[in-house]
Amino acid sequence: MGLLDRFRNVSKVARYQMITERGNGFYSWNGKLYHSDIVRSCIRPRAKAMGKLVAKHIRTGKNGIEINPDPYMRFLLEEPNPYMSGQVLQEKIANQLALNNNAFILIVRDEYGLPAELYPIPCSGVEAIHKNNELYLKFYFLNGNINTFP
Repeated sequence: MGLLDRFRNVSKVARYQMITERGNGFYSWNGKLYHSDIVRSCIRPRAKAMGKLVAKHIRTGKNGIEINPDPYMRFLLEEPNPYMSGQVLQEKIANQLALNNNAFILIVRDEYGLPAELYPIPCSGVEAIHKNNELYLKFYFLNGNINTFP
């Protein structure tokens, strides 16, 4: 706007438009929580943040509190199995916990009884079975398989 335009009453009009969406925003519940993109977008940041945490084995003993006192435990928490890192394991477990309010990990032990590998169990249901004073868990998977672990 110049000086002469002020005397001629010439003005520019700015035009704005609202961005609106006319969708109804309704999501029908079909029992499959993870199939909703809204639910996944809410769960993913939390799971990613939990995966970035450093897992520690804290033990209280005669010497007080010890963090990762055994080297095998530190290595197990960093690389739980040959297929995934500790971060991926924590993310998978965080997803299972958020979706099903339950999360299970299979502990594979070596010949001395020490934990050697950790695997997440992505089950849809679980049943507790007591046999000979031992607890067994029967897992039901989405693909129809059924496995029982001690």
